[in-house]
Amino acid sequence: MSAPVIFVGPTLPAAEVETALPSCDVRGPAARGDVLRAARGGAQQIGIIDGLYESVPSIWHKEILFALETGTAVYGASSMGAIRASELAPFGMIGVGEIFEEFVDPGRDDDDVAVAHASADDGYVAVSAAQVNIEHATARALAAGVLTGPEADEINQHSKKRFYPERHLESSALAVLGHRAEHVLSWMAAHPADKKADDARAMLEQMRRDEHHPAPDRPRPVLQRTQFFEALFAEVGSFDEDASLVGWTSSLVEEVQIQPALHARVLDRATISFWQRSHAELAGKTLTQDDIDRCSDDLRRRLELWEEADLERWLADHAMTFDDFTALVTRRAMSAAGASSGPRLPVDDVMDEIRLSGLTSTLRERSAHKADHLKRSGGDETGLTFDESADAVLDEALAWFERERTREATGLTLESLTRELGFPSELQLARALLREFRFVTDTTTCNAKPTSTS
Repeated sequence: MSAPVIFVGPTLPAAEVETALPSCDVRGPAARGDVLRAARGGAQQIGIIDGLYESVPSIWHKEILFALETGTAVYGASSMGAIRASELAPFGMIGVGEIFEEFVDPGRDDDDVAVAHASADDGYVAVSAAQVNIEHATARALAAGVLTGPEADEINQHSKKRFYPERHLESSALAVLGHRAEHVLSWMAAHPADKKADDARAMLEQMRRDEHHPAPDRPRPVLQRTQFFEALFAEVGSFDEDASLVGWTSSLVEEVQIQPALHARVLDRATISFWQRSHAELAGKTLTQDDIDRCSDDLRRRLELWEEADLERWLADHAMTFDDFTALVTRRAMSAAGASSGPRLPVDDVMDEIRLSGLTSTLRERSAHKADHLKRSGGDETGLTFDESADAVLDEALAWFERERTREATGLTLESLTRELGFPSELQLARALLREFRFVTDTTTCNAKPTSTS
C-alpha cells in the first residue's frame, strides 16, 4: 500500500506529522494539481491540512473528487483542508475537527483560517495569527475570567477587520486593552492553545486508526471529466508524480522564471496588482456586484472574449474553470479599487520607468512633433482651433478613444479615465485627449501612431 500523503505547512511542523503518522509522505501546502498528482501516484489516504490559494491557484474540487472516485480516502482539517472538506463532505471527503464543523455550520469565512507564512526553506513558519486561533484564545481567557465578554468581542472584531497577513493577537489585545494587555497576554502565554494544530492532530490520529482498521467502502462519486479537468490531468501527467523539485509549483511560472527579462516584466505588473489589492483590503474596501461585473466586462473586452464560446475556449486553454475566472476577476476588481483610492504615483517614479524602458527619445520626439503640428494648424494648447466648441469635440474625442485605444464599446467617462490613467484632474485629461485626437486624426499628420511597449 502507498504511504499516506499529508499536505501541511504552517499549521504543524513536518517532524511532528512524521512522528504522529510514521508511514506518511509529508508534502508542503497543497496547490492546484497536487491532490490529483498524489491520487495518480497511488496514495490510498490523502490528508489536507494546509493549502496555497493566493500566490498560485488553489486545490480544485474536481481533483479531490477524482481521488474519491478512484477509492482514495481524502481527509481535511484545520485550514484549506477544513474548507474543502466542508464543501465535499456530501461526496465522501472526511472532515475532522471543530473548524471543519464551523465551516459546515456555516459560520466561517475562508480567510478566518488564513495566515502569512515563511517559505519551504524556513519550514513554512507562520508570521501572522489565524482568526480562528485568536477567537479561541479570547474564548479561553473569557472562560477563565481573564477577559470580560465585551473585551473578548472587541479583540476579535479588531483582528477580523485587518487583512489576514496583519493579524496578530498581541497587536489587537494592545489596541483594545491598553495597559491591561500585558497581564492578559502573559496569561495566554502560560496557557497556550492552537485550535488549528489541535484539529490537524485529530485528523492524523483518525488517519492512523483508519490505516490499520479501514472503514467500510463508501459510495464513490462519479466525476464529470470536463475539458478543464482533462487539461489539468494532462498537465499533471507531464512531470514526475513525486513532485521532486522542491518549491516548484507551476510549469508556466518556471518557464517565466528562467527568462530574466520576461520574469522582470511579469513580476513588475503582478507586484503592482498585488499591492493595489492589499491597499484596498487594508483600507476595508468592499466590492459590489457592479464592481465585479464591470471588471469582468473590461477583461473580456481586453481579451476579445466577446461570446460565451470565446470565454470557454480561453478557460480551456488556461486550464481554468469559471470559478477560477471569477476569482481572477475579483482579485483584479479589488486591485482596481486599491488603485483608485491609493496615493498618486510620484512623477519621478513614472519618469524612472520611462527612462529605463528606453522610450525617452521616441516620446520626446513625438511630443515635440505634436506640439509643432498643433501650433501650425492654428490650435491652442488643447489642440482645438479657436472657433470650435470644446464640448462637442471632446465628446467626439472620447468616442474615438473608446474605439481606437481601449476596445471599449461604450461606457467610458472622463471621471473613470482620469482615475485609470493617473491624470491629476479631468481638465488635464480632457486637454491631453483633445491634443492627441487632433494630432492623430488630422489628415496632414504622418507617423502619429502611439508608441507602445510590452
